[in-house]
Amino acid sequence: MGWSGGNACIYERTFALTCRGVVEPLLDAVADRLRLEGSEVLDVGSGTGRLAAAATRRGAVVTAVDPDPAM
Repeated sequence: MGWSGGNACIYERTFALTCRGVVEPLLDAVADRLRLEGSEVLDVGSGTGRLAAAATRRGAVVTAVDPDPAM
C-alpha cells in the first residue's frame, strides 16, 4: 500500500506526526557542524516534504524524492 490516491493527508495525520518534532532539532544539529545555507541537501523518502521545506527556509538547496509519486 502506498500513500497515493489522496492519502498524503492520511500520512500527515499518522506517520508524519512521529517525525514532526525532530525536523528542527535535526537541522539544528546539522547546522552546528556544517553551513546549511547554500548547501545541497538530498531528502530521500521525503513524504510530504516537511524536512525539505524547513531546510529550504534555512537556505539549503534541496532535492527531495519519494518512491510514491503522489507524495
